[in-house]
Amino acid sequence: MYKQKGFLPLRACNVILKWLPDIYKEHIGSGECLVRSLICPSDPFDPKILIDLFENSDLNDTLKCTIGYVLSLSNTKDIREWLLHQLLDKEHSFARAGLLDGIVPKGGFNTKEELKNFLFEIFGKYSYYETFQKLIQKHSSSDNIPFIKQKARGADSKRKSRELMKVADKIRTRKRITKFP
Repeated sequence: MYKQKGFLPLRACNVILKWLPDIYKEHIGSGECLVRSLICPSDPFDPKILIDLFENSDLNDTLKCTIGYVLSLSNTKDIREWLLHQLLDKEHSFARAGLLDGIVPKGGFNTKEELKNFLFEIFGKYSYYETFQKLIQKHSSSDNIPFIKQKARGADSKRKSRELMKVADKIRTRKRITKFP
């Protein structure tokens, strides 16, 4: 299953999901491989078990980050409300950083402006993650550069400040504006 080519049949996804909590208890590495295999299902699957593992298990943040990453990229039934709530209303955690890849495909934003507003709402929590910086670079305009530079000046380390200044420079020197999704 790990090196499969093509899509994972929905029946296989359901079997994995049924046994995943027990497998994680038995062997973390096996659970991790099985979670990653859920990135490419053939049909949308119900993510309740993954969400429960993400929210309620005693797994460490690295494992939860992987679960979040799989939730953000895989073909699940609608998780828009849950995803936005996790990023906006819950406190920052490394585990939630795994959800950042799902903002554009699963966030349900109708316009680029809605997406930008959301990104700037969560800017303080996630601005130092490379995935978040790429989202800002791709979906921001030159009008947002003063805000980013202000955040860079207020960063709590020189490294973080430099990273944010690079984001602002990349927006400024970008040759073309990307289309919304």
